Amino acid sequence: MRIHRLSLYQYKNYEAADVRFETAFSCLTGPNGAGKTNLLDAVYYCSFCRSARHSIEDQNLMHGREGFRIHGRFEHQGHPLEVEVRYRRGGTKEVLCSGERYTRLADHIGRLPLVLTGPEDLALVDGYSEERRRFLDSALSTVNRDYLEALMRYNRALAQRNAALRRYREGQPADPLLLDGYSEQMQTSGAVLQAQRAQFLAELLPLFADCYRLISRQAESPGLDWVTNFPADADLVALHRRERQRDIGAGRTGSGPHRDDLALLLDGHPAKLLGSQGQKKTLLYALRLAQWRWLGDRLGSPPLLLLDDVFDKLDRSRVEALFSLLASHSAAQVLISDTNLNRVEEVFRSIGVDCQSIAVEPGRIVSEPDA
Repeated sequence: MRIHRLSLYQYKNYEAADVRFETAFSCLTGPNGAGKTNLLDAVYYCSFCRSARHSIEDQNLMHGREGFRIHGRFEHQGHPLEVEVRYRRGGTKEVLCSGERYTRLADHIGRLPLVLTGPEDLALVDGYSEERRRFLDSALSTVNRDYLEALMRYNRALAQRNAALRRYREGQPADPLLLDGYSEQMQTSGAVLQAQRAQFLAELLPLFADCYRLISRQAESPGLDWVTNFPADADLVALHRRERQRDIGAGRTGSGPHRDDLALLLDGHPAKLLGSQGQKKTLLYALRLAQWRWLGDRLGSPPLLLLDDVFDKLDRSRVEALFSLLASHSAAQVLISDTNLNRVEEVFRSIGVDCQSIAVEPGRIVSEPDA
């Protein structure tokens, strides 16, 4: 998947911006706070119909403005695609693909496959389990429509059950049949989630180990440990019945696939507890590159890859190894951000690869493309 052009209007710190991506590697360079991450975030928005950083749409508006617009020109598997996002403060957003407006945004997921990694990814090691489940859900939803539909059904039933539990905690008489109905929906959809997650991790692990070895050039052995409180063959309805009083007291559902977790390991030990910052960052790049390769294998061509603040906590030798690995995939397109243009140019010269440099100053692209 490739992006050719991106135009922004009143998005975050950009009054207006227009940029073309002309080579397999393009690097956005400029000082901190200039808006490099915002440009990458706008590309991400075109793929996932949301910002990677702000779930509240008004936070994506330029200060004092009433709406924003994003327009991207892409190419996927030889087919041109144009995506436009429109949003008005306090209103609804519209997403159009090649002129067709979606009535359900979920229908767009997977049309423009993309992988993003940046400093926030440290939450995949150090953060809450929700971050790691989101990683799994994003990867699987990109290529598996059945998984995405099952995930939406599961989350809908979970939200309804939790709302009922909170009502019962506040004194409304409990309705066991209603709770059982929600649990039955969660069990049916949850079985799909569990099976697909297990298969995904089995396929991802060898790619993850290979990417870590190529980037780190160390003998450390990375691993992934999937932790679930709901085995695939368990009866979720019966489990929820046993835990009903506890769930009512908490006002939320304590068991199910929504509580699963994924631990990143080094030599069999949790990286969260023992890994250095450099080791954690290497693990994260290996994990994202494994996701990128896994998606490419299933799609027949690599998805777009966005690397935000690529030198953060990663030494030059590992960055060179990372870029050499990416350059070996001739069909790949990679967008990078960094504060130091000379550093980026030196790395690409050392591996013999051309890279387009795009200078970013606060709120604007220095060199605007021709019309």
